[in-house]
Amino acid sequence: MAMLPKTSTIDATTPLKLSLKGYTQDNTERLLQYEDLQWSVSDTSIVSITKDGQVLGKKEGKVKIVTTFLNGISDSIDVTVQIGRGTTLSDNMES
Repeated sequence: MAMLPKTSTIDATTPLKLSLKGYTQDNTERLLQYEDLQWSVSDTSIVSITKDGQVLGKKEGKVKIVTTFLNGISDSIDVTVQIGRGTTLSDNMES
């Protein structure tokens, strides 16, 4: 499973929609259903996240967002909130 973008900077006015890719054991890409995922945020006073992976900044700071699939496989991203500066995506494909 891979969550993208791996790092991003957002503000409180523009939500960030996270993208997820899943892979079978033979490395075939698989569509993941959002209802099969659990989200966690290191500090919910900085960002909130919806069940379908939409992140909204609340106040300035840095957080780690982790998503876990039903089989226990997880991935994480780092998000920085800077109020009033717009959304910048930075995609680092390293995992």
